[in-house]
Amino acid sequence: MQIQDDDLKNGVILEEIRDQNKAIIEGLKGFSGVPAKVDKIAEDVEEIKTDIKAIKPVIKVHSHELKDHEKRITSLEAVQV
Repeated sequence: MQIQDDDLKNGVILEEIRDQNKAIIEGLKGFSGVPAKVDKIAEDVEEIKTDIKAIKPVIKVHSHELKDHEKRITSLEAVQV
């Protein structure tokens, strides 16, 4: 009798595990498109990094030129007063 009870309990437990596995597998099916989206985002980020590397030096040069123009304008205005 004990063996039959144990077999019954094991059968119930195995059935629960099978049901849980089926639910997990069904849930994972929805994730199939995620890697493609992540790859696209990674490509976009790399492109942005490249663009920023190109833009930074230009901004630094323009910023320096603007500061220089500001100094020159201030000097010219001081002389005219």
